[in-house]
Parts: sequence; structure tokens; C-alpha cells
Amino acid sequence: LMLSAVIGGGSSPYLTSCSPGAGAASSAREEAALSAEEMQPITEPTEAALRAAHGGGTEVQPLAHPHPLPSEPIPKALALTRRVVPISLWLPKYTTADAKGDVIAGLTVSVVLIPQAIAYALLVEINPVHGLYTSFVPLIVHAVFTTSRQMCIGPFALVSLVVASIVGDIVPPPAGELGADELAEYQRTYLNAVLFLSMITGVLQVVMGSLGLGMISSFLADPCIKGFTTAVAIIIIASQLKYLLGVNIGRGDLPITLYRGAEIVVTGRTRWWSVAITVASFALMSAIKNGGGGVCPQMPPF
Repeated sequence: LMLSAVIGGGSSPYLTSCSPGAGAASSAREEAALSAEEMQPITEPTEAALRAAHGGGTEVQPLAHPHPLPSEPIPKALALTRRVVPISLWLPKYTTADAKGDVIAGLTVSVVLIPQAIAYALLVEINPVHGLYTSFVPLIVHAVFTTSRQMCIGPFALVSLVVASIVGDIVPPPAGELGADELAEYQRTYLNAVLFLSMITGVLQVVMGSLGLGMISSFLADPCIKGFTTAVAIIIIASQLKYLLGVNIGRGDLPITLYRGAEIVVTGRTRWWSVAITVASFALMSAIKNGGGGVCPQMPPF
């Protein structure tokens, strides 16, 4: 048996089972062979291997590619286009789901924006169609050239009142009655002044935005802004007296407007159907706001 084991270069089962030392040596050799087969050389370290060796903490960073691919430089023209026209960044990734959400949002906003734009145009005393222009053209420009998704763009009561005040001083209203041709000429001159003032304001905003002067607004005190907003609200209410009373009061300062309104009421020139429509509208809005929750609790406005 010993001779056959030596000649065969192997180990005999009899020797393995009968000799304790030989059995232990054979077991050690088999375990070494199995370990050698299981432990294959690792050509590239992996994140799992590092975490197994050094712990599972967050201090082990993911491995980068062993041979990173060189990144192609972005052309200067493309980089400038992306910076000036941010819509070029997200428009190629625009999906059908995004379009569906935008359509729903657009229809929802238009329900409020359209009558609001008409009212602001009447506040400036121009044709309501120009209020519609100012309601959707700035939105298109904002979507193409800006990145903010929260900023409100469009006409506002404050801006409309300031424009009406400035243009009213530049193009004062006529003193007496005007004919059809004279009235059309006055309205055309007034509209041109409003458009020119809007253009100058837009140019100044572009220049101030390019120079980064938006930080100036942080120096405005809150009490000053609140006082200005309250005063403007009172002036806007006074400017709507002509629609409430149904009589043209004319332009003027707040005391003059209030005096003319009181004079119309005292002299009996008030058109009561206009007052009735106004009161009924306020009553309907108040009923919808206060009592709508009990009637339609699932509706978002309530």
C-alpha cells in the first residue's frame, strides 16, 4: 500500500483512514485547494468589497470609473444660449405628462387672469384688449428667458394705478366736451403714452437685471411697503366710484374724486341700476365665499 501510494503520487484511502497524521494532512491540503479555488484574484476593487473590508459606514465613497471618459467641451455658443435662453435646457426633456399639467394649470389660471386683466386695463383707462395683451405676452417671455417657477408675471393693480397717474399728468384730460374725432385723437395719444411708458419701464428692468440691482429691493422697509399698498387700495376703490354710481366722475386726486362722488349722490344723478348690480355682485361673492363650504365642501375654492 505504501509503495502504491508513493508510485501513484497520491494518498491511499486505507492510509487516510488508518493514520491520524496522514488524514489531518490530507484534510489541510483539500481545504487549501478549495480556498485557492474560491479566492480568485480581484482585478478591479468594488464598492461592496471596500465596505466589507472597511465597514459599512458612509465614509467610504463610491468608486469612480477606473478609466474616466474625457468629457467633450461645450461650445461657447451653446453655453451662451443656455444661459440667455434657459428654455433650451428643459424643452428637449418636455414630456406629454408635463404638457397635460400645463394645460390644466393654464385653463385654471385663465379663469381668473382674463377678467383681472380687463379690470386692470379699465383702471388705466385704455381698451380692455390691451389688458389681455399684457396678461399672456409677458408669460410667454417669462417662460423663454427666465428660470423662476414661482414669480408672478402680468399686470397688477399697483402698476396700473401708477401708469394711469403718470400718463394722466403727461396727457391731461380735456376740459370741455369733445367731438368724435377729437375724442379718438385724445384716446390715441393717451394709448401711445401708455405704450411708450411701458417700453421705457421694460428697458430699465432689463438693464437693472443685467447689472444685478435687484438687491436694492431688500432695503425697502416693510412699514413703507404696507403703507403704500394700503394707500393704493384706497385710491383704487375711489377710482371705481364712477362704475358704482354709473356716472363719469373724471380724473383727479383722492379728495376731488370723493367730493365729486358725494355731489353726484346728493344731486340725485346716481344710476341706481348700476348700484344694484354692484351690490348684488358683492352679495353673490360673499355668499359663495362664506356659504360655499357647506354646499360644496369638496370644491377647491371653499
